[in-house]
Amino acid sequence: MYASEEDCGDWGVDNADHLAQRVRLFFDHGPLRGLRLIEVEVIGGTVVLSGQVATIHQKQLATEFARRVAGVGEVRNRLEVHEGWRSETALRSHDSRRRTRENETADRRPS
Repeated sequence: MYASEEDCGDWGVDNADHLAQRVRLFFDHGPLRGLRLIEVEVIGGTVVLSGQVATIHQKQLATEFARRVAGVGEVRNRLEVHEGWRSETALRSHDSRRRTRENETADRRPS
């Protein structure tokens, strides 16, 4: 998820989007597939994690992994645990929606 000017205040939309993308890349290329479904947003410099994960362990690891990304200070974890929730179809659908959002955002940015 990308930040709006209201969410960022003086921190800046570009900084917030860049930080959210870095956290997202960490989740996408990490060892746990379940973290790929997490929505990442930056509000006022705080990384906010939302969505669903399959285990409490994944929820805890998401916070730890987000904190390891350079530039991350505070992390607010709003993830919900739903054991057995994740499926391959959900992963593919989520990846497709995220790519669409990223492409739309890239199209709106000045070159």
